[in-house]
Amino acid sequence: MIELEFLRTAFSQTCSSFSFLTVEGELLLVESKNGSEFLSTIQTARFVLQYFPLDNRDWVAVNDPQSGGYDPFGISFVGRIDHLIWSVRVENQGPWNTTGKWESFGLRIPPLPYKVKGQLNPQVPSLFLDKVLPFEKKIAQEFEKLCLFISWKENDLTSLSFKKYFENSRKNLTQKLSDTPWTEAVHKSKTKSGEVLSSQVTINQDFFAVDLSGSTNSVQLGLTESMTESLVTYACVQALQCKSYYNSGTEKFFQIIKPRSSWLSIREPLIPAQVQFLSFPFLESHLKQLLLKMKFPVQNWKCSVDGWMQLQFLDQPPITTDSLQKNWGQNEKGLKLLRTEENSLVFEISEDCKMFRVESGEIEMHNLKPGAQFQLSLL
Repeated sequence: MIELEFLRTAFSQTCSSFSFLTVEGELLLVESKNGSEFLSTIQTARFVLQYFPLDNRDWVAVNDPQSGGYDPFGISFVGRIDHLIWSVRVENQGPWNTTGKWESFGLRIPPLPYKVKGQLNPQVPSLFLDKVLPFEKKIAQEFEKLCLFISWKENDLTSLSFKKYFENSRKNLTQKLSDTPWTEAVHKSKTKSGEVLSSQVTINQDFFAVDLSGSTNSVQLGLTESMTESLVTYACVQALQCKSYYNSGTEKFFQIIKPRSSWLSIREPLIPAQVQFLSFPFLESHLKQLLLKMKFPVQNWKCSVDGWMQLQFLDQPPITTDSLQKNWGQNEKGLKLLRTEENSLVFEISEDCKMFRVESGEIEMHNLKPGAQFQLSLL
């Protein structure tokens, strides 16, 4: 559907993940910049729809790991425009640490009726309002364009057209599954802290199943069930190169089987930083090795976050490895570029700061004084 292709770009400039559903909760499409939050906006939307009968132009804001929350720095919005449900994840950069729980990074926001018929809900406490407003501003322009588009295309975005779209997706995915030469593979691995991850893939024309039943309980690391499902499903979809087919017509083909109790299905991770920088990369690396055995394309997968740093100075936003590689530290307060070396830059700290770093599969936190130096790889 041409109309759905436009929706695929609706929030692409500002959101790390977004999806569209029908008011009955049927998934139309999902877009995500990474696997760890591939299903997050779908999970959040369906959670909200269970408890909030959304009317046109209603918004709900939420940031909670129990309702699809991905990390403590972002906000998820779920809303309705005419007969469509939109769901987005808007991320922000914040200071990580090695021990903080979810609440220590900011507010835990349960599903909050943020707007009613397009107007701010006067009953929203100012504490929450101040937290949510900056995220709304990030998507405001794209949201207005979306409203216009849906009003123009209302006669094309119908239940009948969706039914045909789902059926075509099923046919396309069934063909891909039938054409897959590999049908089974098994892989086991162990984290540094001792958690065992066991996976078995089985593929036929009716499903792409990943059985994680042999995985053990948490020692140090842990993911919620929804986080695990998101990353594993994304790996399956990427392996088959069928992300554009993933919707309510094909969701049932992807089956994730988990033990009742394991480090892949804990109620809530104690330390969010471990989720982002240890648990997610380990699971993704494991899945990459599993799919390599089956000759699936994984050449664009970057699993390791070793060497990633975040510098936290007083009274300014954190500076990360990602930003330094883009701007080489130009005009960054607290940093001085000393020299260049082969494929790297050497910086000197000019103000007190904290350094959060991922190194050799572990998280470190250091207090740096003026004169301290560090090397940044440009590769």
